[in-house]
Amino acid sequence: MKKMMNLLCAACLLLSGAAAAMPAEIAVYAAETAPTSGTLQGGQTWSFDADGVLTISGTGEIKECYTSELPWTDQIKTAKKAVIGEGITNIGGNLFNGFSFMEEISIPETVTAIGSDAFSSCMNLAEIKIPDAVTTIGDTAFIFCYKLANVSLSKNVTSLGRGVFAYCRGIESINVDAANPNYCSVNGVLFNKDQTELLKYPAAREDTAYVIPESVKIIGYLALEGSMALADITFPAGLERIDTYALNTTKWLEDRQAESPFVVVNGTLVNAENCEGDVTVPENVRKIGNWAFYKSKVSNVVFPENVVEFEENSFYNVRTLESVTIQNPDCKFPDGYSGFPKEATIYGQSGSTAEAYAEKKKYQFAAIGTAPEKPAATGDFDGNGTVGAEDAQDVLNVYAEIVADNDPKLTDAQKKAADVNNDGAVDATDAQFILIYYVENSIAGNPTTWEQLLRFTT
Repeated sequence: MKKMMNLLCAACLLLSGAAAAMPAEIAVYAAETAPTSGTLQGGQTWSFDADGVLTISGTGEIKECYTSELPWTDQIKTAKKAVIGEGITNIGGNLFNGFSFMEEISIPETVTAIGSDAFSSCMNLAEIKIPDAVTTIGDTAFIFCYKLANVSLSKNVTSLGRGVFAYCRGIESINVDAANPNYCSVNGVLFNKDQTELLKYPAAREDTAYVIPESVKIIGYLALEGSMALADITFPAGLERIDTYALNTTKWLEDRQAESPFVVVNGTLVNAENCEGDVTVPENVRKIGNWAFYKSKVSNVVFPENVVEFEENSFYNVRTLESVTIQNPDCKFPDGYSGFPKEATIYGQSGSTAEAYAEKKKYQFAAIGTAPEKPAATGDFDGNGTVGAEDAQDVLNVYAEIVADNDPKLTDAQKKAADVNNDGAVDATDAQFILIYYVENSIAGNPTTWEQLLRFTT
């Protein structure tokens, strides 16, 4: 409290033009709040000089910590250069986070890992040499490094986190050593090695069109973000997933939003942030993508039967949402999905996956009919889409109930799934067949049809 009062007094004196009359103890405290040297948690020493150069010396790993815990927060706006000494092996997460005036950083060849957000918001950093010894670069390590122009990764970088170069609006090219086993670059665009995932398209490119290779299945987190020159994007036919904000702040997205509030790529709704009020999702949508409705102001949304799947956080932070109506009784929800606000009501069919999801996540559910009974799949007694040892055990339990003259109360679908040999009875033989089918297909790796199995065993 005393220190706080001293600071308030100092501010008042400065504002009144009486800085020269500042008490000695206040002046001493002001100096103490901006130390010029010290020791980090990992034992390394650090010092600032009058030219704004931060020098870190020592050996081993610089531990990750919150930005507010760093000892040099008072020098963030004056630091121009950082020199990391030989012997340091790990640049901890957040170490240089927020050094917005930092123009140069020297990293020694002893460094093997760069932590998450290590250089986040170093907005004046135009270039950096990543040592050949570096094997791991954490999530968003260089995010918001606006002036970073060209980046090279050695053959030893085998692990890149999500969004390592996100919001690096000045990047023109990302180059990867051809011998790198996990990553590659094609004309300066960063991919994983087999080019099934596009990781980062250089935002400063002036090309107006880009054809994504047909091999690409995933467009990664913030992969094309910030590419304002890019108006024409050709997507591969086999594209399976577009990660969060992958297309944001592109000319392509801007143009699509001008055409419709629903932006759809290969059947995935990737952006609906311009939607308001009550809306019905178009018939060309099969999947609701990550953060699709983020920033929207929708109230009630109807998802027709053509929508078969939701990805994570489709309605993240949409506080206006009152209800969703899910007409597909078999719609898929990811295990960790938490996109709907808790106040929203889910409308769906009784016995549907929407009802099961609402019950699991404790949402209010209202029925709009009953889901049709699913066709019986041979051997899949529990109806989870696979034939397993659990199905064999369940059928054996049913047989035990029948032997004990108890009615197992099976549905027609369960009877059809259990009676695998079609002899009109559910018994131990059916359970045995189910177990053999499971072992052959799932354990032994011998693809076997029911027809082959029943012919072989009869």
